This record gives sequence, C-alpha cells and structure tokens, in this order.
Amino acid sequence: MKKWLVFIKFGLVGSLNTIIDFIVYAILTSVGANFLVAQILSYSCGLLNSYFVNRTWTFKQTKKASMGEFMRFLAVNVVTLSITLYLLDLFYTKQGMNLFLSKLLVTAIGTIVNFIGTKLLVFTKEKTELTKIQDKKEWRKI
Repeated sequence: MKKWLVFIKFGLVGSLNTIIDFIVYAILTSVGANFLVAQILSYSCGLLNSYFVNRTWTFKQTKKASMGEFMRFLAVNVVTLSITLYLLDLFYTKQGMNLFLSKLLVTAIGTIVNFIGTKLLVFTKEKTELTKIQDKKEWRKI
C-alpha cells in the first residue's frame, strides 16, 4: 500500500503542478507568446513547486537538500521537458491536433516519464547500515 501512497501523492502534487503549468501557459499564449516558449516557462513554474513539495511531502526526504540532488531533479525535468516539447510540436504542428488536446496528451506522457525518473534517480532512500548488512548476507546466499 505504501508504494501506491507515494504514487498517489506524486499524482496530487503533479495535479497542482499541472494547474500551475496550465494557468501560466494559458496566460502566456493568450498574450501572444510563442507556444514553445510558453511551454518552457509554464513547465518551469510547475517544476519549482514540484521539487519542494515532492521532496518534503511525497518522498519525505529528511536529509538536507544538496546541489547534486537538485541537479538530478533538474536533469530529469530537462529530459521530460525535451520530450514534451518534441511531442507538443509533433502533435500540434505536424499532426494538426488541437493545441489544448496536444498539451493535455503531452502532460500525461510527461507525468509518467517524470515519476519514473524522479523515483529512480532523484529522491532515493539512502541505505541504512542494517540494510547494507542484509544486502551482503543475501548476496552471499547466491
């Protein structure tokens, strides 16, 4: 159940990030900003919220934040942003899909990519000494 709780929390934070993202995106595109520039800026606003809320609430990090952790978080999000920019351009410009529908689809895909990257590369649990000892014992059994 605990694994599902983390995913549910990530989804709730992601929903808040998405609301922030969509509001900023709508404002920027309504005042004439290029849709790709608007995507970069709106995604960045959601990104900042995501780091702080996921770090403290979703993944319950108790150790002090480090530059390395933030850089991994940023790297995962740059990959996610790159994928969403490519797909947004593909769906909207090349496929002629509605801009809002394109944005919605791209957001869903980006959420999955981002969760996997964040869970595996950014907010990992440090192994305790007991866990390290147990891992060594399991390794010896093989």
